[in-house]
Amino acid sequence: MQVRRGERELAQKLTTVASPANKKESVVQVTIALSFEFPFDVNLNIDDSIGGPSGGLMFAMGIYDVLTPGSLTEGATIAGTGEIDARGRVGAIGGIQQKLVGAQDDGAKLFLVPADNCAEALDGHYDPDKMRLVKATTLEAAIKDVQAWVDDPDATLTRCTK
Repeated sequence: MQVRRGERELAQKLTTVASPANKKESVVQVTIALSFEFPFDVNLNIDDSIGGPSGGLMFAMGIYDVLTPGSLTEGATIAGTGEIDARGRVGAIGGIQQKLVGAQDDGAKLFLVPADNCAEALDGHYDPDKMRLVKATTLEAAIKDVQAWVDDPDATLTRCTK
């Protein structure tokens, strides 16, 4: 198959699959998705047991922390979860209540919660006197809330509500 992207043409060898509509016919399946080409390599040294889309917000914050001066958390233990899209919007995840328990057991004092998970999180088994929940709608807002919290743990932050 010849593929044209801009002014560039590429020859690609593709494998066909059985058509979902008629198993006797072959089809080429195409998926269109956003992709990015970075001018540098990005390597995350993360345990293989950590991953999945629910780690998106925290991975993005970790990359932000590496690429900007100083420490985002100043050594404080924070946790959070949430899918993240190309525009930095934080999306809902599954298992929020279990993640809260694990984060508090690991000493997190602040937990970033996707907005659509706030009601469920507030019903979770965590101690609000030991770990504060903060509603995360975007990467930018989450970073600002973490910075404000590091400067003043009693700062007014974007709260989770039911």
